[in-house]
Amino acid sequence: GIAKAGEPNNLSPISPGRLYMDRSDHVTLRKKQHRLARKNPGLLAAINKGANQAIHECQYQFRNQRWNCSTWNFLRGKNLFGKIVDRG
Repeated sequence: GIAKAGEPNNLSPISPGRLYMDRSDHVTLRKKQHRLARKNPGLLAAINKGANQAIHECQYQFRNQRWNCSTWNFLRGKNLFGKIVDRG
């Protein structure tokens, strides 16, 4: 099932890491996204962390199922979320 507050899960406490993303990470953003990222320096790192936590929790919740929340698109050979979850 879906995780509920107070139930055991595999989410670990936030570990210290990069609090910003390199300028090269901004290359794939659209103009509006780039503007938002520039105005909010921690935005991309927060999106990265949230997406990774969601993926790990989904995989934990479905660990005994045939589908375990894979984010790899085998037809295109790319990650469903693009580079955002590969950075950080």
